[in-house]
Amino acid sequence: MINKSSDIKLLAFICFLVVGGGVLSGLHLYGSYLLERAHNEFLAQLDAKVSLPLQEDFQAIAIDGGKIANLTNTWQTRTPTGDLVDYTAPPTAFDFARQPAIDKVTLSPNGQFYGSVQRSDGKQYAVIREIDGDSEPVAFNFNKVSIDWIAWARDDRVLIGYSLLVEIKFLDIHIFFGGARVLAADRDGQNTVVLFKGEPSVVAGNFNLSAVTHMLPDDPSHILMPAFDSDDRLGVWRVNVDTGDAALIEKGSSRTGGWFADRNGRPRIRIDSNKRGTYLHLFSADSRTGQWRKISSGPWDTNRTPNVWPIAAADTGNGIYVLAHTPEEDRISIKLMDSDTGKLTATDINHSQVDIRGGLVDARNGRFLGGAFIDDQFNIKFKDTRLQAHYDALRTFFNDNANVYIENISAEGGRFLVYVSGPDDPGDYYIYDYNKTKIFPLFASRPHLNREYLSGVETIRYQTRDGLALTAYITHPIGLEEAPAPLVVMPHGGPEARDFVSFNPHTQFLASRGYRVLQPNFRGSSGYGKAFAAAGYGEWGRKMQDDIDDATTYLIDRGLVDDDKICIAGASYGGYAALVGATRSPSLYRCAISVAGVSDLLEFLKIEREEEGVDSSSYEYWTNVIGHPGRDKRRLVATSPIYHAANISIPILLVHGDADKTVPVNQSRIMRKAMIDAGKRGRYIELEGEAHSYWKAESEAAYLEALDRFLYEEFYGYNIPAMANANDTEEVLASRLLARQYVDVAQP
Repeated sequence: MINKSSDIKLLAFICFLVVGGGVLSGLHLYGSYLLERAHNEFLAQLDAKVSLPLQEDFQAIAIDGGKIANLTNTWQTRTPTGDLVDYTAPPTAFDFARQPAIDKVTLSPNGQFYGSVQRSDGKQYAVIREIDGDSEPVAFNFNKVSIDWIAWARDDRVLIGYSLLVEIKFLDIHIFFGGARVLAADRDGQNTVVLFKGEPSVVAGNFNLSAVTHMLPDDPSHILMPAFDSDDRLGVWRVNVDTGDAALIEKGSSRTGGWFADRNGRPRIRIDSNKRGTYLHLFSADSRTGQWRKISSGPWDTNRTPNVWPIAAADTGNGIYVLAHTPEEDRISIKLMDSDTGKLTATDINHSQVDIRGGLVDARNGRFLGGAFIDDQFNIKFKDTRLQAHYDALRTFFNDNANVYIENISAEGGRFLVYVSGPDDPGDYYIYDYNKTKIFPLFASRPHLNREYLSGVETIRYQTRDGLALTAYITHPIGLEEAPAPLVVMPHGGPEARDFVSFNPHTQFLASRGYRVLQPNFRGSSGYGKAFAAAGYGEWGRKMQDDIDDATTYLIDRGLVDDDKICIAGASYGGYAALVGATRSPSLYRCAISVAGVSDLLEFLKIEREEEGVDSSSYEYWTNVIGHPGRDKRRLVATSPIYHAANISIPILLVHGDADKTVPVNQSRIMRKAMIDAGKRGRYIELEGEAHSYWKAESEAAYLEALDRFLYEEFYGYNIPAMANANDTEEVLASRLLARQYVDVAQP
């Protein structure tokens, strides 16, 4: 935030611009000035020395015939800062809410070093460590500046993407400007430089200078980056990672929004769009003449991803691997596209039941490796059968009950950087030597979480009342895997999203408090193909809700529910589903919890139409998914919880961030008013400054504590009062720990 003298200067500056008719341009320039000043202040403190402990010796574990060798926990009992972890205490709400202590790990090209983001005492550090040796780690103190990513330009040169946020405050007006840049430095911390250093006009015209188009492995001193030029056109720049200097090598059109380069670092695909971004056009540089010509056009598809998206260039020829969602096919797959003609050819990277979610590419050289998909867990289908065999062996090594992610591959060093996580594993990093078939644990990303209190997840298949076969996941409280327990039904957001077997802080928090959690993938979820997603169109509050209720009934029939202790809780679409559950099936649920949920579908569509435009892809998508406010008005009223507050007979907890731009906070405010007018019970929490997701850890912990308290009060006989005009936020934030202890959860 700028100081008062700057406020006065700003006022005078804006007044001058208002007279001259250039307010927006002036604010843009002033925002750029503030960001550049913040960048300079940040760079001035980078030289501060940071003392970090040496990494402990690694423990080699051989994979013998696909069987797991014993892995001790000794390496997990020390945090990245060297502190011993108390593995006897149950985790707190804040333990589940806080960010990983270490993440965004990346392997050097030779496989001998890794960079990572390390967090401690509210600060962030970019840390470079040697894997096999005992050299002292190098740390860059970013303080409270957000580190977005780390990459290697070469073995002795590291790139760190970071972002800053500055605020212009005048009277009651708050304007925020965000800026992203890249810091380049030697591996030993010397010779730091910010990329585009010698291009002040480019810096002033770009708030995001952090994207990388190509790493140029054959030119270790340069990378390719997109940036707007003086004509406000997004072009491709060749940037020197040692000096920060940049040169424009390919100019975009007035509609260019992205670039893709081939294996040789030549800009090959240009991605343009119409003014609203509702229609994409892919242009290719002809392999013979170099001239740009259109090879593909189409609207964003219904889940707002392009029908064709480039992933990586083929090893030879003009082919480009693309993620394809063609009109004639139900599921997303990876195809090979001829960049001269746009013709698509099928590959082996597909799945008969689920979508391919994305491509796997060697970040160093741009080589295509395979595609990722989720059935019940994360999985990879490699193009190379040898890599596939190694990946399958890793999955076997971890008992096939964890998600095994390949973060980086060092072909030179013969190593994978592997990230492994699962329901009862909050995330560990390993080095896998695929020449020696040995795996070396690096560290736990969340060493503060006591794994003894984390639960496993059961996958179930159930049938809906209209005969549809669906999948759901149950997180069981430890010791009650086959016994009755209080149940929290947690439908996911989206609704075009999906749950799978993974580490989920919310479900694990609830299970650690003695609750069973049910997560159904109802019709309308993504990942199972177009038809399954489209089966939910027009079914908000109807068949989609039937699917959730039927999953709940399935658990009741299995005898897994303690009496009638069932609560439905969710965020975004899941929050809407919770409100529908309270108004539509009050006899099935004892309480409902809606986080950033929609309560009035007509109002939601009205805001979308006003903000995005009646001809926008976003408005078209929502009217397809929810319904049209004109011809479908009667159905939308029938499935909007706000019009049925009189039907509510159970208490409801409403939680919303006041800075939410996806589902405006007014959706919860008007629901609270409807409940007050109807004399219904509940609580309301509004979190200042929080958006739709990615809340601060303190806010996330406050929500978890409020959730825990609300469930306990309802399930164990404490009277939840009538919904009041007072906001419970201050009470929740002030009470960092609830009065009752962990052991009280299963007792009234």
